[in-house]
Order: sequence, then C-alpha cells, then structure tokens
Amino acid sequence: MSESAEINPRCEGFWDHFWATYTDSKWEPHTRAQLQHFLKPGSLFVDIGAWIGPVVLWALELGATVIAVEPDPMAVRELKRRVAGKGEVEIWEGACAPFNGEICLTPYGFLGDSMTRVGPGVGVSCWTLEHILNGRIPALVKVDVEGYEAELLPSVGPFLGGLGVPMLVSWHSSLPPKGIWFDGYASRISLAQTTFVSEFVVSGVKKGER
Repeated sequence: MSESAEINPRCEGFWDHFWATYTDSKWEPHTRAQLQHFLKPGSLFVDIGAWIGPVVLWALELGATVIAVEPDPMAVRELKRRVAGKGEVEIWEGACAPFNGEICLTPYGFLGDSMTRVGPGVGVSCWTLEHILNGRIPALVKVDVEGYEAELLPSVGPFLGGLGVPMLVSWHSSLPPKGIWFDGYASRISLAQTTFVSEFVVSGVKKGER
C-alpha cells in the first residue's frame, strides 16, 4: 500500500475512539502490568501484532527498545505516526510466521481495524521470529495475531522457551493444553478472559532445562 494512499475514514473514527479509551487508562491494565513487571530501561520488547502501537508506547515509556511487527499496511501508517520521536522502535512491516516469504491477510471489517488476520486477501512479507531477532534476546515477547496463534506458537513457543524469554499471549480460541508448545516454561498464568479471547503469560524456566 502506498504511503500516499488515503486513510479509510472508518479507520480515523475507530482509532480516535480507541485512543480516547487508551488515554483514560481503561484499556488492558493487565497487559500494562506485565510490561511493568518484565521491562526496565534498556530492555528489548517484541510486539508481534503491534497494530497501531498502544503496547509499543507503554514499552517506550518504560525505557525499552522495541521491535514492532505488524502486517496490516493501514495500521502501520498509524503505528509510525504514533511512535515517531518517542524512542527506539524497529518496525517490521509484515507478519511473523513459521517461515520466511509471503503471507496473505484478510480484514475482519476493514484494513486498519484491530482484527485483520491471516487469510485470503492482501499479500505481505513474513519472517520467522528467529530471523527478526537475528541473535538478540528480548526481555518479553507479546503475541496477539488474531487467531494465527495455533500456526505460529508451535515454532515460537519452544524457541523462546529455550531462551527463557517470557511470552504474553492473546489466544483467540479455547486455551491449549498446558504442556503443548510451552514445555520449556515453568508457569502459565491466566490474566484475562472474554467470550472470544484468553490472555495469559508464560514465564520461568523449568528446573533442569538450562
């Protein structure tokens, strides 16, 4: 999508409403609490599914360096605008996937809303998390990929678990069994649950794993 392409007016109204809620501190206080727990100045935070940057901004406020991965080209426009001049942010305009190449997206309502997902539609670049990190070890990784978790976590979970890196996960279906994909972690703690999304954090390294 061209940088000069017009932003959908529906996006502007949707984003304005969201940012008003965000400014009032009503949005995902449990997520913010996890960032405060795991991040400190100089930490590396990875946001897989960064959308327009709300969690990125919290990480920057804590003094962290951020890698933001966002495939929705309309959302990336707002993400760039919001984080400009706020700190050190490396933006990957594409998706995190189990492979390097290209993947397709389909909007839930319209590009730029918070629920664009993998499916038939717009083609974007994609990379493995190992490729994105290129040897760097983050203090925390957030994964919110609108239903793509079942495809992504079988590779990302063991990779990060082996490094002892905690994950903050939004799971858009019933929770997976505790052992699957998270065997390297000592604990999985539920943070919040709605009709459609369960949020949890996995952290710690099992005794004898490292």
